[in-house]
Amino acid sequence: MPTHGYRHAATLLLTNSVRLLPADASPALVSEALLRLARDLVDLASDTRASADALEWTVDAYSSALDRVQVSFSHRTDGDFPKLLDTLKTRGAEILEAIAHIRNDDTPRDLFMMYLPEDRLPIAAPLAIELTKRRFTIAFSDFEISTHEEMLAAVEHGLARHLAGILLVTPAFDRRGWAAPLRTSHFRLLRPDAIQATADNVAAWLRALRM
Repeated sequence: MPTHGYRHAATLLLTNSVRLLPADASPALVSEALLRLARDLVDLASDTRASADALEWTVDAYSSALDRVQVSFSHRTDGDFPKLLDTLKTRGAEILEAIAHIRNDDTPRDLFMMYLPEDRLPIAAPLAIELTKRRFTIAFSDFEISTHEEMLAAVEHGLARHLAGILLVTPAFDRRGWAAPLRTSHFRLLRPDAIQATADNVAAWLRALRM
């Protein structure tokens, strides 16, 4: 069974991607979108350091998402959608096989994201998804912090290995009363607002750092 954090993030990605498919989408557009979804799941599993045993659950969840597309497009007769979706399930499963080879290594990422455990599901995971969709790599699971000492160690660890980092400063963080780490050109304290707007701001900053 995959970790709860990865499972929650992947479910959000699957649900939102299927919901955004327009009812009049062409078979080619549906095929492109759903294969891209499979690749995004691989990226998400890698960036959140999901364990290899996430594969079976992810393939089943992806297949279930395609079943929901089948229901949504049941009124369509063009393009032989049932046959198309069966093909996509096979091709998507092949793409998702990549998850089985994920390792918890220390590969440099574009961003390490620090957050409290209670902020993981409502804030950190959705933000990680949005940044992954913008083609940034995220170091995620290793930077969940529960103590002030863990926070300081995480900053040092992250800046030594990754391009940039953020600390999510939320009401939960404020209640801890911790002295926040110092900002630098590659490390920011972030008070998240709307997820989309926050992701856009972080993405613009990362693009500037890449230059």
